[in-house]
Amino acid sequence: MDSKITVKELNQNFICAICNGYLIRPVAITECLHYFCRSCIVKYLETAAEYKCPNCSTLIHETNPWDMLREDKKLEFLVYKLVPNLAQNERNRRKLFYSRRGMLDPDACDADSNLNLCNQVSKKEKVEEENKTSEKQNIKMLDDSQIGLFLDFVEPDSNLRGFVNLKFCQLEKPYIRTSSHITIGHLKKYLKKKLLSGDFDYDILCNGELMGRHHTLEFIYLTRWRYKEGILELGYRPKIEKAIS
Repeated sequence: MDSKITVKELNQNFICAICNGYLIRPVAITECLHYFCRSCIVKYLETAAEYKCPNCSTLIHETNPWDMLREDKKLEFLVYKLVPNLAQNERNRRKLFYSRRGMLDPDACDADSNLNLCNQVSKKEKVEEENKTSEKQNIKMLDDSQIGLFLDFVEPDSNLRGFVNLKFCQLEKPYIRTSSHITIGHLKKYLKKKLLSGDFDYDILCNGELMGRHHTLEFIYLTRWRYKEGILELGYRPKIEKAIS
């Protein structure tokens, strides 16, 4: 006699261990394969003292846990199929969130596509059979949300200008488009490389507030950027103690 599997038995596979709700935009930690809502794990890692899985305490990565996170579209499809109206409710919630802030939802097309994700999964599997290498590259690019960024040089106080050659502090191309998952630490390395300034580090600011090196651009845009219009603007300046020493 065939036994039936109840929704209650399956629930444990579709619940986020951080918020205890159904997985929204599920993300897997590659080191232990535990799943969490994307927003939940991002907020958790922003404030965590150590980059460890909140479920099993496995070390995700010593310095850059974001590279160890992978979105799972197939699991997202299963969750939306299991829970009636969840996809529509999530789409409405995101629409309300961005409209209140005068922003366009960067993933609006994703919410619509989830309703037809079954067909997309079949097509994706077919492409994987034809060209696995190309498909892996495409998945990585699709999972990696992009953000526009303007890096503006902030001149130091007049009594400190003698320590800095202002001519070499201006970026030739201050407008960039990059992953929303990169951290302030990554931006500092980018500035040092572009400006050939190996002698000192940089401070990066948003609305005059100094940003921590582990803050991601996504976190800053959602929690620190006041204007919520256009692209994110960050200021940078030579780190004072480094420049003086």
